[in-house]
Amino acid sequence: MTSASILSPAKIATASSVTTSSEALMPTTAVNNNMKLKNDFIDKILRIRNESLNNPVFTLERYNQTIELINNAKLKSSARRNDQEISLLKT
Repeated sequence: MTSASILSPAKIATASSVTTSSEALMPTTAVNNNMKLKNDFIDKILRIRNESLNNPVFTLERYNQTIELINNAKLKSSARRNDQEISLLKT
């Protein structure tokens, strides 16, 4: 076998078309996997949200107080923040 027959244009074209067709299948599989992961994530978030809404400790009033504490802590300089505000900003 000569080097010219190994690298003939017909063989190169055939090899590249096979590669192209297998590469075309990869993104479709990746998209399907990503959509499945996204749907699973959304389902879990909705489940957690429903569980937290039914939790008497996590009321809307307490949520609003927490958001207000975080926003006020962001406005203060680091020297004026208390321990509770610092821990809220770390989460």
